[in-house]
Amino acid sequence: MPSFLGRLVPVAAMLVIAGCNDLTGPESLTLARRMWESQNLSSYHYVVSRDCFCDGPQGAVEVAVHNDEVVRAFEQSSGTLLDPRNWPTIDDLFAMVQSADANDSLIAVEFHEELGYPTRIETCCRANDSGVKYVVTALEPMVFVE
Repeated sequence: MPSFLGRLVPVAAMLVIAGCNDLTGPESLTLARRMWESQNLSSYHYVVSRDCFCDGPQGAVEVAVHNDEVVRAFEQSSGTLLDPRNWPTIDDLFAMVQSADANDSLIAVEFHEELGYPTRIETCCRANDSGVKYVVTALEPMVFVE
């Protein structure tokens, strides 16, 4: 009959292997960016929630992007217009992920399965009030009439 330790080693090995399946790896980021770029979207809107120890709204904000530039942002709960320069495009979010990954402050990232854009980004370190979490939802293409 196998000893307790003999049964524990395979379980521990599976946990270590499972822990290595992480979405922050360069291949996942590269694949996600390729998926996003293949959409060829330069005008879209999305909803973002930001959770951090920082100024500004913490709730849902709708962001409108036209020709790869944020042109409008407003709080969904109140309709209050916000400075669009303070809100990221999807490309800005990718740059944020890449920068955080490069300086080992990326805690977690998740990507939309079909469109490739980041749906959740969490960077370090909430313990010293410098971390931030973005959750992106409801991305849709937009047509602007000029």
